[in-house]
Amino acid sequence: MQKKVMAVAVAAALAAPAVALAQGSSVQIYGGLSVSFEFAEAKSADTTSTQNTNSALPGYNSSSVRGANLLTTQAGATAGVGAVGGGNLASTGVNEPSRTRTQAAGSNFGIRGREDLGNGLYVGFQAEASIAMGGVTAVSGGGNGLFAGWRNSGVWFGGRWGEVGLGLWDLPFNLNQTTGAAHAPYANASTSMSAGLLGGGLGATAAGTSSGQDFAQFCPGGSFSNNTASTCFTNALSFHRRQSNQIWYQSPTWAGFRGRVSYGATSGATGNATNDGANFPSTVKAQLWGAGVSYTLGGLYAGVGWEKHDNYITTAARLTGAAAGGFALGGQNAAGVTSTLALIPVGSATPGLAGNGISGDDSTGWNVNLRYTFGFGLSIGGYYEWVKWDMNYSQSVTGNTTQLKRDAWRLDAAYQLGAHTFGIQYGQGNQIKGSVVGGNFNGDGTGTNMWIFGYAYSLSKRSSLFAYYTLVDNDLNSRSSGIVFGGIGPNAGADPQYLGAGIRHLF
Repeated sequence: MQKKVMAVAVAAALAAPAVALAQGSSVQIYGGLSVSFEFAEAKSADTTSTQNTNSALPGYNSSSVRGANLLTTQAGATAGVGAVGGGNLASTGVNEPSRTRTQAAGSNFGIRGREDLGNGLYVGFQAEASIAMGGVTAVSGGGNGLFAGWRNSGVWFGGRWGEVGLGLWDLPFNLNQTTGAAHAPYANASTSMSAGLLGGGLGATAAGTSSGQDFAQFCPGGSFSNNTASTCFTNALSFHRRQSNQIWYQSPTWAGFRGRVSYGATSGATGNATNDGANFPSTVKAQLWGAGVSYTLGGLYAGVGWEKHDNYITTAARLTGAAAGGFALGGQNAAGVTSTLALIPVGSATPGLAGNGISGDDSTGWNVNLRYTFGFGLSIGGYYEWVKWDMNYSQSVTGNTTQLKRDAWRLDAAYQLGAHTFGIQYGQGNQIKGSVVGGNFNGDGTGTNMWIFGYAYSLSKRSSLFAYYTLVDNDLNSRSSGIVFGGIGPNAGADPQYLGAGIRHLF
């Protein structure tokens, strides 16, 4: 009997390290699938205004410019896509007809975990991918509707002093912008104004995954010689960023306060964006800084975010190629008012703009988010952001854009009553303001208003049915799609609408 007891004791002693290791490590598989069937359209396109034909400014090509909020390519580039406000330049007064589709953007699958190292130290990790199930989210060749791209993924080392991490992650500005869990039961890409109106809010193509400083990240899907200004510039402007090539520090929570600081490395920008030659003699190194502080106490959340980009627009301009000429912010004639053309040339090789390439830029954004959840199920919140883009040139030429700026805000409320969730959101992107050399900047009619109405019924803690209606009200010169992914890029003044119902399951 004693021998049996001794054998069990020895076996237990030998197994103890393995048990301790297992208890010190954890791995979790998680994710969510959200798919809706929706009707989408964009009606009420402007039919009253005419194209600005002020051809006196350098590099101007009247056939490529229409709409006081449009940035497009000049000097022979193909018209058809705008960057500020987005949409289709090719025609006036053309509506986008109603279509049926599925919306599955935002579905994800991930693995995350943590290993305790002792003495309060640990290593954490997360690898998360988006899932495309058809619909409006493009699926890569051979993808067969599976993974479409990477989301927040990284590894970090932590302790009582906080965490230091590396990888691809939402920046503090973006994290503060999207906080609002009360609307989660009916949330999908068509019920978020995050990148369609907020987060810079100048592009119809939402840039929720804009990241890094490499060629493919600034101007995806193109080549050095044929990138469109709209693609490159939309990504460079975006403050709705999930940044790769990132290092961050996150503090522990002290009396309800928590802070986060991020840095986006220059990465491949020195090789891909410098173009060290006769045409582009200056060196360009794009980099990013971000910081945020939040405070939580019971149902209260208060947060402030800050972000600074160095040479993002300049990098995009260099990557567009000299053949494109530049980015042009055109004017629209309406009610006898002629707007001033604003131009950002891409480099000193541009015809008619010798020595006038953009030499550097600096962009800054601030945001504030305040919300409170009451014990009886009501959640209310308010959000405000202010973003400014400044450009410098090797020499001053009439028509060059020196500054763009815009502010936007959102109010929202959600009420949970048993298994039912009712939500309403209202957002407004104010008119674009700016400055140009030798003229007046006219941003009239570039504002956007937006309403979102949502409802969800919880079948269980992890499954729910939901419905929503999203209405975007664009001003005369605005082309905002309003939503994060798969938005309709309307013609000037058209108002996108999204009406849908779907199923959501978390695991």
